[in-house]
Amino acid sequence: AQPKMERYEVCEQLGKGGMGTAYKCKLKGDHSNKFLAIKQVACEGTHDGNKALREAKMLQGIQHTNVVAYVDVFLNMDKGLLQVCTVMEFCRSGDLAAHLAQLKSSGQSIDERKGLRWMQQLSDALAYLHSRRVVHRDLKPANVFLHLISRTDMALKVGDFGLSATLEAGKRTSRVGTPCYLAPEILYNEAYGEAVDIWGAGCVVSV
Repeated sequence: AQPKMERYEVCEQLGKGGMGTAYKCKLKGDHSNKFLAIKQVACEGTHDGNKALREAKMLQGIQHTNVVAYVDVFLNMDKGLLQVCTVMEFCRSGDLAAHLAQLKSSGQSIDERKGLRWMQQLSDALAYLHSRRVVHRDLKPANVFLHLISRTDMALKVGDFGLSATLEAGKRTSRVGTPCYLAPEILYNEAYGEAVDIWGAGCVVSV
C-alpha cells in the first residue's frame, strides 16, 4: 500500500518546535486552493507511536466551529525515524500569538467587541471539548488559531492537541504544558482535570 505521507504535497514549512514540525500541504492531484496543515512529531518507538496514534485518532471525532478539524492521522517512517503525522484544517490567518505580536509592533490593540467575541468562542470550544472528556493541557496563544471568514472578520479556533488526553482514566498527574501557562495543580504535581484549561484560557485572555 502507498505510504499515507506520499498522498500529500508539502508546500511550505509553517513552524518548528519541541513538539514537532508543521507544514502547509495539499492532497496530490487536488488542483483547488484547499490547503491543509500537517504536523509531524517524532516517537521513541512503535509502542509510543501506537499510543500517540490512538489518542490522535480520538481527535478525528471532534467537530466544532471553534476547534481545528482533524482530517487524518497516521504513522510515517522517515529516514529510520518513526513519526506521528496529524493532518488538520489549515487556518489561513496564523495563530493568536503572532497576531498579538503584530498588533503590538504597530501600536494597535484588539477591538473590545472583537475581544469579547473571541472570549466567547474560546469558552464555547472548551465547553465542547470538556463535554467530550478531552482536556487540552497546553492552552496558549500559539495554540489558538485564527481563520479568515470574511474580508474583515476572523474566527478563533483551538488547535495543536499534541499534549491532549482523555479523562476517562480519571484525574491526570503528568506534568506537561508550557511553563508560564501551567495551572497550579500541574506545578504542584497534584491531580487535575478540565480546570487546567480554564486557567490556560484566563492566561490567553490576559495577554
